[in-house]
Amino acid sequence: MAYRFINFSEKDGISDKFVYNISQDKKNRIWIGTQSGLYLFDGVKFKNIKSDKDIAGHQISNILQNVFVDSSGEIWLSSINALQILNPETQQFRSFNYNIEKLNEAISSNILNFCEAEKENVFVGTMKDYWFFINKKTGKTKHFIPQSQYLSDESKLITKIIKAGNWYYALSNNGIFKFNLNGVIVPIFNFENGKPTKNSFEDGYFNAKINSLILACGIDGIATLNLQTNQISYNTLKEEKTENADNRYFVNLVLPKAGDEIWFSSGTLGIYNLKNKKILSFKNSFQDDYSFKISNICKIFADRENNIWIGSYNGLAMLPWQNFQIKNVTLFNPFAKYFVEPFGSMKIGNEVLIANNTSNGLLWLNEKNEMNLIENPLLKGNFKALNGIQYLTKTKKNQIFGTSSLNLFQVDFQSKKLNYIPIKTSGVLGRIENDNLGNLYIASSNNGFYIYNISNKNLHHFNLWDIDKTIKTNSQNTISPRFKDKNGNIWFGKTESVYQYNPVVKKFKKLANQKAENTGAKIKLSQFFAEDSVGNIWISTNDNGIFKLSKDFKTLLNFNKQNSGLPSDFCGNLFFDKQGFLWIGTLSGLAKFDAKKGKNISVITMQNGLKESNSAVPINFSDDGNVYINHYASLSVIDLNHYQQNLLKPKTTISAIKILDKEIPFSENLKLKYFQNFITIDWFSDVYNNFNQNTFAYKLEGLDKDFVETKSNTISYSNLESGTYTFWVKSANNEGVWGEPTKITFTISAPFWKSWWFYTILGTLIFAGIYFFNRYKINQIKERAKLKTKFAQDIAALEMKALRAQMNPHFIFNSLNSIQNYILKNDSEKASQYLTKFSRLIRLILDHSNQNFITLSSEIQLLTLYIEMEDMRFEKHFESEISVDDNLDAEHILIPSMLIQPSVENAIWHGLLHKNEKGFLKIYFKKIDENLLEVTIEDNGVGRKKAEELRSKTSLRKKSYGTEITKNRIETLNKTSELQTSFEIIDLYNENENAAGTKVLIKIPFQKTML
Repeated sequence: MAYRFINFSEKDGISDKFVYNISQDKKNRIWIGTQSGLYLFDGVKFKNIKSDKDIAGHQISNILQNVFVDSSGEIWLSSINALQILNPETQQFRSFNYNIEKLNEAISSNILNFCEAEKENVFVGTMKDYWFFINKKTGKTKHFIPQSQYLSDESKLITKIIKAGNWYYALSNNGIFKFNLNGVIVPIFNFENGKPTKNSFEDGYFNAKINSLILACGIDGIATLNLQTNQISYNTLKEEKTENADNRYFVNLVLPKAGDEIWFSSGTLGIYNLKNKKILSFKNSFQDDYSFKISNICKIFADRENNIWIGSYNGLAMLPWQNFQIKNVTLFNPFAKYFVEPFGSMKIGNEVLIANNTSNGLLWLNEKNEMNLIENPLLKGNFKALNGIQYLTKTKKNQIFGTSSLNLFQVDFQSKKLNYIPIKTSGVLGRIENDNLGNLYIASSNNGFYIYNISNKNLHHFNLWDIDKTIKTNSQNTISPRFKDKNGNIWFGKTESVYQYNPVVKKFKKLANQKAENTGAKIKLSQFFAEDSVGNIWISTNDNGIFKLSKDFKTLLNFNKQNSGLPSDFCGNLFFDKQGFLWIGTLSGLAKFDAKKGKNISVITMQNGLKESNSAVPINFSDDGNVYINHYASLSVIDLNHYQQNLLKPKTTISAIKILDKEIPFSENLKLKYFQNFITIDWFSDVYNNFNQNTFAYKLEGLDKDFVETKSNTISYSNLESGTYTFWVKSANNEGVWGEPTKITFTISAPFWKSWWFYTILGTLIFAGIYFFNRYKINQIKERAKLKTKFAQDIAALEMKALRAQMNPHFIFNSLNSIQNYILKNDSEKASQYLTKFSRLIRLILDHSNQNFITLSSEIQLLTLYIEMEDMRFEKHFESEISVDDNLDAEHILIPSMLIQPSVENAIWHGLLHKNEKGFLKIYFKKIDENLLEVTIEDNGVGRKKAEELRSKTSLRKKSYGTEITKNRIETLNKTSELQTSFEIIDLYNENENAAGTKVLIKIPFQKTML
């Protein structure tokens, strides 16, 4: 049988390689003692449990050698320097008073094992000083010291204490000590020739059926101590085919298995039969993930399901109780010295025929699984010819026929002969099927198929287009006979849709050509067929799972990975067992499918014992209930009649509730505050057989409509509304057996702002607010009328300030200097031009100073004169452009006077004036809304930051109040208008993040003049 182990690693949450002890509490949780402390297994992952009672010099996290569950369910923990008790329900630790003399002595002697005494008190065996009794409540300790002339220092090392009836037995490296609670101690030694010998005992257990102790005796093998006679009988374990004592097993652990078999450890794992003395030893292998990989075993533990947990100095493994029921037979052709690639199997009596392409005939296995060969008479003696019998079929008269790639044969298995049947075919022959009328159906590669009549030897060839007129001649010609139904009809696959042939009326039907009613999928390439008890036909595909064609051929349903839980949509052979379950070979394992419910139940994979998980290979089901999965070089055999199903219903327990990832105590009716609405719920299942194939389902009433299936054992909900919720969760074992759901109810309280009193207060405040707001608005309207006059006065004052800012004495002084400069140079023409422009600008400013609003055209005229004067004064140091949007009528648009000029002055004086090369000034007027104008003033000067630096370093320290006054004017204007004026300055930068000028955006509400 194939034994498949689950090997745990860091991905499972346990990184420690030194695993000393394993135990199981009353709720079936698994607890592990390791070099770095205590671990809890929740059925999915391991979790490291820290003790808050660890102190310097006394820590269970320092080589936790013992984990022992007493009858109350509490867990005793001992390390090389500490002793504590854990309540697994509350996860509260309790330590002992290490000042108790005898207790400290017991701990210092290195506790190796526990055995419960009475009333939850314990005996502890030590490495250095026999054994002690410890009172659980008080910590008071009693030392047990045997007396005998045969004692030695090895006698002090107590490897195990075993309870048998009213007596206890302390095993040591030199002798066994029978004792009771009253302190009576009876030494037991084995004698040979009057001398004590073979008295080293490593482990043991009580077998009540034979009233004996089964003992691990190191190099002396496995012994039996008869408790009635105190006689010890030894079974020395040796490797097969040798009597050399050097090859004896050193047995350090024993554990009952079943019947006369026991588990034992001799560094590695083994099975020993006490009756027939046979040994099965597991060799270390790293061939695949499920090989037995660990060595240096220090603990073998059987949980309540009888899964075997193995702790060692290089890791932890578990052998699920189900994982040694599949037999794997190596397929090797001893005649050709090839491993065999099987194309199918057929059981005949106690022998199995192996269809293959790695021989010169037909291979078969006898009862001892020895490979034999029936040679192809056309290739006799040519053992390396790769032309074996690849496909087999058996008629209702028990005639067996087979095809090689080129020929047809009848198999005379009784005489072990292949009888050649000469037929004239073309192309490579393939799968063969038979009907009830004595016809054989033989596939031909891309060449349709043949029908051969066994009686009259007539052979007929059919192309795909011969049976389906919708297929074009000389197109794809692949079609293969696959299945005979209960009515004797032959079904053909390897095609789009499927074909049925009735040999009685000799008619073909094309079926399953429609879309599946539940998914809309179509059969693109049919593979294999099976028929259920009511006559429905099930069809496998390589890309979309399986299809069910109803008995009347009217309904087609599709079942795939998404809607039915199949492990893969790549499906091959399929068959129904005697219980009506559909078995499907898939790319990810052998699936057991409930055809009535349309749901996958379980999957058998390499983990369960198959040679490979890929089961999309030839699979054969024999009449006696054996399943043959044909992998390359191996035949996996499952006896469904004796295959033990996992019928254990798992119990699901909610293990933790976390609020914002912080674990909190909880009870059945949990009360939470409104802000505690981010909740995580953890749970565990108590069934560990192939636990990673278990399934969970949860539902939160009030949020989830149906149960949601998952492989995880935790779920989080966020932002839950206030209210009462009931959370349900249940588990299914690896074979799809569901346990009863468990639940917890919790209530999230409503926030205070949703309470009745809050609404009352809020309503009162709102009513009062509305009342006072109305009073305020009435008063505001009255005040606004009073303020309008004052605002008008403020605006006038600000306009005058703006006028002074525009035409400040510094500007006038510079302008007159420019005129003087032209006169001194005898440039009377330029002086005259400049003086003309200056007088016109002064006149315009004086005219505008008496008006609150001017036309846009007047503002543009003022700006043009001002820019021309500055351009003349600075000797054409910059160019300028003023543009107006086409949809603006400048003559009939009114804007506040002299609001733009200060920004233009700043652009020239502080931006363009300091530029070494010739600058550019652009002014653009654009309408952006029905009554809103956007003015853009953009220069490519030195930028505001550079201008400030230059101004601080030179004597030209002209302080501009224009920007400040403009902002004040805008603020005042906004108080008297619903449309808001805005002012924004944007610093411009080039692609190298250097200053590239300044842009000013002014958005101005405008009015229209009457035409």
